[in-house]
This record gives sequence, structure tokens and C-alpha cells, in this order.
Amino acid sequence: LRLIDRDLNEIPVNLSETYGETIETLDLSHNVLTHVANLGQWKSLRELILDDNLLDEAAQFPTILTLETLSLNKNKISLHLLNNKACPDGMTGDEDDEDDYQNYRYLVLLRLEKLRFLDSRPITKQERQQAAKIAPFITKKKPVITQNDANTPPSDYTPLPQSAKASDHRGTFGTSRYVYFGRHSEGNRFIRNADL
Repeated sequence: LRLIDRDLNEIPVNLSETYGETIETLDLSHNVLTHVANLGQWKSLRELILDDNLLDEAAQFPTILTLETLSLNKNKISLHLLNNKACPDGMTGDEDDEDDYQNYRYLVLLRLEKLRFLDSRPITKQERQQAAKIAPFITKKKPVITQNDANTPPSDYTPLPQSAKASDHRGTFGTSRYVYFGRHSEGNRFIRNADL
């Protein structure tokens, strides 16, 4: 359902009652919405687009368990991702948590150039400059291997060519006639006997 550029300041109640149980995509972009109180009636909603409205931090968003995509571009709202899987939690006692959190902030700032607040902290000019320098070089942590991952069966991949077989191996074993005496070595020429 698309209700774009209709000068709506709220979601019409009759639409919520009529379509709330069945609509999966709702686009309310380019309106003048200041609150979204009756969004809770949209039980099947998977995608909600509220770009270019007047929503701010006072807007109360109901829990919509089916929601997968939320777009809030060009609103008066700051981004809070605390307690989200994308944000390092800081509660595990890991000494790298503060560094992880700062790196996460840098990555978000690099992508969202006009963001003014992130996780209830204002974004400073210095932090934005540092993000521009550091964020492109931040790498993701390697995943932790769990017990379930360790129990996966080995793959049939081999770096050897398919024509190579174990029976085709032509290794040799023997002794060499050459004996190294160290006469031609210059590695020890600057070490005197007194230094040994």
C-alpha cells in the first residue's frame, strides 16, 4: 500500500482497520507524519517506509514482530542500535568491547554522513573526521567456531589436481654423499673465539 505525498499527519484509522491484517508493505513517504500510534494494528507488515516525514524521537513505535525493513530517511530522528545484534554489547566483559563499539560507530558514521546522534551520544566533528580516516580499514572479526561447526563433516575439496592419486606418488628416500663442513660459510666470520 503506497500513500506517498498525501499530506498525512497521522495514519488514517480506517486504513488500519481495513488493511492492517493483510498488508505487508506500507509506504508513507513524503507526508507530514509526527506520530505513528496506530501502526500496532498492522500485524503482517514486513516493510515500512516512512521517509521524508516529521518524525522525531518523541514518536512511539509499536512492536511489529513481522517487520523486516524500516526506512526512516529524512526525519528528525537519531539512530539507537544498543541491544541490537549489529552493535557490540559491552556487557560480556571482553576488553575489546570499547574498541569494538568505537569501530562500530566509525563504520556507521562512514555510511550515514548526516547522522547527528548515535546511541544517545552526539557525533562530534572530530569523531566524523576520525571515521573518515579509519573506517575504510576496519575489518570484521573472524567468526568464532562453535562445537556444531567443529562437528561438520570434512569436504571433498583437495588442492591437488583430479588426476593425482595416492598411488601415483614417486617420493624417494636415501642418503646424500655431500657432507657440509662449513668451510665456505661466512656467517660466523665476525665472531671471535673469545665471544663464544
